[in-house]
Amino acid sequence: MSLIHLDRNEYFFQHHPKIIEIFSNFNILDISCYASLQEQDYLLKEIANNSNLTNLEQITLFHGAEDALIKILTWLRKDHQTIIMEDFSWNNYEFIINSLGYQKIKIPNSFTHKDIEVNQHIFIEELKNLSKAVVLLTIPNNPTGYHASIENLLELIASFPQHIFILDLVYSDLFSKQYQSFYNLYNVISIGSFSKLFGMPGLRVGYAIGTVPHAFKLKLGIQRHNVRACLNALEIKEWYLSNRKEMLTYAEKFAQKSFKYLNIFHSSAPFILIEILENKINQNIFHEAEQLSGVKPKYFQHNGKSYLRFGLGPTEIYEKIEIYLDCFK
Repeated sequence: MSLIHLDRNEYFFQHHPKIIEIFSNFNILDISCYASLQEQDYLLKEIANNSNLTNLEQITLFHGAEDALIKILTWLRKDHQTIIMEDFSWNNYEFIINSLGYQKIKIPNSFTHKDIEVNQHIFIEELKNLSKAVVLLTIPNNPTGYHASIENLLELIASFPQHIFILDLVYSDLFSKQYQSFYNLYNVISIGSFSKLFGMPGLRVGYAIGTVPHAFKLKLGIQRHNVRACLNALEIKEWYLSNRKEMLTYAEKFAQKSFKYLNIFHSSAPFILIEILENKINQNIFHEAEQLSGVKPKYFQHNGKSYLRFGLGPTEIYEKIEIYLDCFK
């Protein structure tokens, strides 16, 4: 039996017919030309409309959120030496940051039984001690699923105008009003994409909201069908938001479960993080759980502790993860 790999945030829901139609009617000639600037501008306008923005210059398209992050951090490096980030965060952040030569300050996390938060006291002290830094945060955090308080974060940003805050919002409902509070702040750059919320990582369409160099504006950019798919997705975003809501419901159901050797954390993202509480567990059980359930999580360690992380999906995926976890009862 082939395993479904849930170690990455790929999409397991059926796409809306309006998205399927785009690629069902694929014109082979479209791969031989770029999307027109007019088509790209129309996508910018629709992102702006859905984000309640009036200034199109605030939005810049990229080839995915990762492309946006790398370019923005490269640009900021000329004036900034230091990055502040959570200790428990996406491991590719460190790869990018180290390769660009930043000094890295990692804020330790505070653990409770069901949550992993950033240590606010240490975070604020580090911000006070630096004259200028880049602050990189994911909301919700990857891989913990913890969602920082928007109100506290807005207060923090206002208190430290000398720092640049990069908010990686790819796991959020980017069009929710609570995030729109960030979009007009001069020292904030918000990053979004069509990968997580709309389940289209293969399109490689990301964007940033905030001030970035005009040179980042794509002239020869996104493939025509990808632009059309993004436009259709924005028209029917409620369809995709309902799928996201279903995954968050499953995340909460998992967090309420009790296991002798596992602790499942609360998550505000379409994935769950699980700590393995007993290092003496027979390693064969993980292989057996995979074979019984047909799914495979990401296995990793952080600060001497062992974890599992499952990307979520529709009911069939939820039930398979249940079968996997039941092996640890």
